[in-house]
Parts: sequence; C-alpha cells; structure tokens
Amino acid sequence: MVLLQYNEFLTQVTILAQKVRNESAFTITFKQYDGIDKPTPREGRPPHPEPAENLCLIRMKAKNKKLSTVVKKSDITKVMESYGKIMKANMDGLKKVKRVKNKTKALQG
Repeated sequence: MVLLQYNEFLTQVTILAQKVRNESAFTITFKQYDGIDKPTPREGRPPHPEPAENLCLIRMKAKNKKLSTVVKKSDITKVMESYGKIMKANMDGLKKVKRVKNKTKALQG
C-alpha cells in the first residue's frame, strides 16, 4: 500500500477512477486514525500516548492497486470538497430509478 500526500492521492484517485470506469469497481474507505501502527502493549507496560491531533486515514482499492493517505483535521474540508467533485465527475454510469406513483398512493391510504 502506498502512502501519499492528500493532493497526490486525489490526483491518483481521479486517474484510477477513469481507468476502471468501464471495467470494474473501486472502493474508498474512511477511518479515524490515531497514528499508532504498533499493537496494544501488554499488561504492566505503559500505554500508547494519546494523539495530539485527530487524523483520518483514507484508503482506495481498485483491482491490484492500493493507495492511502492520512489527512489532518484542519485539511479535511478541502479534501472532502475535492473528493466530492471527483465522485460527481466519475459516477455518471448510474441508472435512474423509476418510481411508480400508484404504489406510493396505495401505501399511504
């Protein structure tokens, strides 16, 4: 897994999303990250220190390619705005759901 800066990560997400548009799918996950990569210490040992700032770990997986980035709390709004624009640009293959008016009227009354 490649750990990138968030600007570089977003450009790679754009490129990969366009590549896999017709062939397959990709997943993006968001997770709270405390910066600790080691397992919890055993009993009798001092615990890990508390993180100074909240972080967010963002991962992307498409076929055999894996990317990740760690974003600080202060930068999360910029990243989410850019992420939203990327998703709107690359999610044009979704089909509209046809709604039937008769069923909704039947359920109400």
